[in-house]
Amino acid sequence: MDAYFSRVELPPAAMAGGDYGLHQSLWQLFSDGPDRERDFLFHQRSERPSTCFVVSRRPPQPVAGWTFDTREYRPQLLPGQRLAFALRANPTVARGREGRHSARHDVVFDARRRAEARGAAMSLAEAEQQAGRDWLERRGEACGFVVEAVRSTGYERKQIHRRSRGGPPIVVSRLDYEGTLRVADPERLRQALLHGIGPAKAFGCGLLLVRRI
Repeated sequence: MDAYFSRVELPPAAMAGGDYGLHQSLWQLFSDGPDRERDFLFHQRSERPSTCFVVSRRPPQPVAGWTFDTREYRPQLLPGQRLAFALRANPTVARGREGRHSARHDVVFDARRRAEARGAAMSLAEAEQQAGRDWLERRGEACGFVVEAVRSTGYERKQIHRRSRGGPPIVVSRLDYEGTLRVADPERLRQALLHGIGPAKAFGCGLLLVRRI
């Protein structure tokens, strides 16, 4: 499939709309119609929130106030290749019957509660790191890579309020990863780069960023 990688500079109005507003704002650039299902991934940089990286099926369309740089995205991967990576993920697992309405559980939040119950046997930070790494390693098995080294930071649980709909807010957990990986299956990893890893992609999770080392 055709794919594009864009660096997008956000106008102030997009940043003022919160997480839900940001997603809707990006839709202006990467959707070709109101009925289009989301088929792009984005990563808002923690160190520079006005910048997003986006992988999309179509190049962005010009919109007043937005600036971006875009190129075709054709990841070239080799078995055994080592890559540096960064990822913002929603580290959850489905429990009960898998499907549209299956309940998702936050593995880091669960690990924190278990660590608190055990007392000083494991610090909360250690519990978070271990739970986050375990989740990523399981994903790596399915996505064609092996985690060599990883550090996770910035864990948060956020309530995202939908501006145009009623009902309770959406609770999304996020964890930022950075480290190195080794390519085990180039085609499966290529699909993960194009389609993302894990849930909550509409809220800036799942885009795996890689570079050669």
